[in-house]
Amino acid sequence: MLQSDQQKYEAPRDFLRLWRHEMHKIVMDRLINQEDRDLFANDIVGGAIKKKFADTADTVMADPCL
Repeated sequence: MLQSDQQKYEAPRDFLRLWRHEMHKIVMDRLINQEDRDLFANDIVGGAIKKKFADTADTVMADPCL
């Protein structure tokens, strides 16, 4: 994320998709079972996006992340 370019991520939804991708790489890849991965992806990351960015949540939560 430190090397992200403002021109590539102009809209907040684009940056949120990048943030979601990075959270998957940094945190979710270290979780040991599918139950924990689902909880993290859907409830923690998904919940935060739906709570704070409800207007773009569907776009941000679309798969694949990037």
